[in-house]
Amino acid sequence: AFMDYRLAVLNGEVYLNINADIVIITKLEIRSRDFVKHDERIKRNNKINIKPLYGGEKLEITLCHQFNTIWSGGHSGKNYALFTVPNATQSEAPGSIYAEIHINPYHKVSQIYPDEIEMLDRKDAKKRRKRNLQLDSIMRRKVKSNNATVSNVSPHASFSTVDEHWFPGNSAPFEPFSPDAHGGACCVELRKSQILPVGNSDKTFGDHEYLLVGNAHSPLDWRPWYSNPGVPESDKARLPFQHYLSFFYAFEPYPPFNLRARSGFFCLGYPDEDEGMVNPNSELTFNRKFQHHNETFNCPQIHFVSTLVEKVDETDTIVIGYGLNDCTSRLVEVSKQEVSRLLFPDPFEMNIQKRK
Repeated sequence: AFMDYRLAVLNGEVYLNINADIVIITKLEIRSRDFVKHDERIKRNNKINIKPLYGGEKLEITLCHQFNTIWSGGHSGKNYALFTVPNATQSEAPGSIYAEIHINPYHKVSQIYPDEIEMLDRKDAKKRRKRNLQLDSIMRRKVKSNNATVSNVSPHASFSTVDEHWFPGNSAPFEPFSPDAHGGACCVELRKSQILPVGNSDKTFGDHEYLLVGNAHSPLDWRPWYSNPGVPESDKARLPFQHYLSFFYAFEPYPPFNLRARSGFFCLGYPDEDEGMVNPNSELTFNRKFQHHNETFNCPQIHFVSTLVEKVDETDTIVIGYGLNDCTSRLVEVSKQEVSRLLFPDPFEMNIQKRK
């Protein structure tokens, strides 16, 4: 099955990145039908036309080649965020393309060449920890890549979640959030000149004029609760196996991409009431709120960030796109100053409240 479709613009080209049994990628051409009709330079050799479900009368979408696998050794093959780094010696040359394999506690990144392939041996599938389905002939088309780099251990989170204040030490009644985080979306530049001096930002930036910022997610596992025969099936039907929270992370813009800052966990909220008029399904997401340590919070059980870009003509603002409870999607604008406040908080400005 294909899921979690994401688009990435890499060196001016549009790529489609999908979670399947493993992570796959292809390059797209997206043009208006009028442009395609009058441009004789377009050649369709070995290309595959796709019929869009929406906008089909105006758009022509073409797969430039078959799907190729981003293998990365076969471990944790899911949710690889893609980004580019400019060529340090030749400004006019294409940038290097990278795939984030892991975010935390170690930032593992592999350089890839998405339009160059080599065949993957079937026996390599046995090395995979997850999604151990037999590889078919298409999935064996592996993009060329360099050995992954692994960063230093990530810094501590910039702030603690409420449960860590309620249950200090190891006294929490449920399992904590997993430190093994995957990418959601990456990356935007965060420059010194774009933010006010907040918290420990000057020290974190060091000699770097900018850092790259991404958003990752981490699950809270409810599977032990699901296995309890004393829990009614009606209660289990209202809760997914896992709940998700997000965090921002900032890293150096060159290998090994050491993490320089990591925010605490946060959740992204529900749509406003008037947004339900645009998407009536938005109201359905309010029935499944995030729960943790017998507390209910005003945000969805599942939110997943798949878009993180600078707003056009406003480089101090980013646009975050995310899904709510696997039902609807939403776009929000966030200032880079607010992202900085989460990454580099001033402890004297933090408001710690007691549990009611």
